[in-house]
Amino acid sequence: MTFYFSCAIKQLVRLNGIFFDYFRPAIWHIMTEQKIISYTLDLEHDYAGIAPSETYESFIQTEALNKFADIARRYELKITVFATGKVIEQKKDIIEFFKKLDAEIELHGYHHIMYHPDLALEAQKGAEAYRKYFGKNPKGYRSPGGVISPVLLKALAAEGIHYDSSLIPSFRWGVYKNLKSPTLPFRDPETSILEMPVAVVPKIRIPVAASYIRLLGLSVYKRMFALFGTTSPLIYLFHLVDLVETKMRRQLSPFWRCIYAKGQKKGLEVFEDSVRHFKYLGYKSEFMGTLYKIYSPQPEASPEKKLSHP
Repeated sequence: MTFYFSCAIKQLVRLNGIFFDYFRPAIWHIMTEQKIISYTLDLEHDYAGIAPSETYESFIQTEALNKFADIARRYELKITVFATGKVIEQKKDIIEFFKKLDAEIELHGYHHIMYHPDLALEAQKGAEAYRKYFGKNPKGYRSPGGVISPVLLKALAAEGIHYDSSLIPSFRWGVYKNLKSPTLPFRDPETSILEMPVAVVPKIRIPVAASYIRLLGLSVYKRMFALFGTTSPLIYLFHLVDLVETKMRRQLSPFWRCIYAKGQKKGLEVFEDSVRHFKYLGYKSEFMGTLYKIYSPQPEASPEKKLSHP
């Protein structure tokens, strides 16, 4: 199904290619005003939730990690890392790597059990691990798999967390169905938690994430941005397995192995090309914490519809 979806998107983009090539100067003028992008990394075990075993192969690929650090420094990227409590407790080397990169580190649950997790327990146990390591409360949170519910939001508020960035206003079979959810930051009326959704392409709601860009191709995204526009703030989602090749991929099911095979040797190259294109579109990189400060003093609009969850 993913193959046919990819082909359909590419065909749509081709049909509009001539039009947008002709009007490119006008489009460029409209889209080069200053906008904000936040690069957010979910730091967890490789292929979390879909792999048969828990491995951290991507954490020890020193050469690839150093190349990523070089990209981050050259383009002055302000990376916000959402790390699981288990990684914070057991993989201190990778946490120190991102601290040296001046990344902002927030929380991503504890175990990262993607399907039907105990959302409140994930938040509570993760917050305990975070406080033990950093000596303070996490300010931001991202739920494993983008699964969100009123129970989770209440748990986050109880842990003193200021904002959440779990909502993906798109659709993923069996995980979330948020096609009518807001795409811009808003405050949850029950808990006052500021929700800052992961970016999607306007109108068609395809996530702006490294895994999707690798699968469909950056050229397709460029056409979609030209056709449907972009949002600001733009919260870009990626994982280490989106950037590096791992042997663990061979243990995935045939479906997921096929998904992750696309561009597996060019993950860092695609990421850098994406960063370059967002700069071309007029985006400036900022931490999620900065976005929180920008949006929290202002009264956010009420959600168009309550968040859906499985």
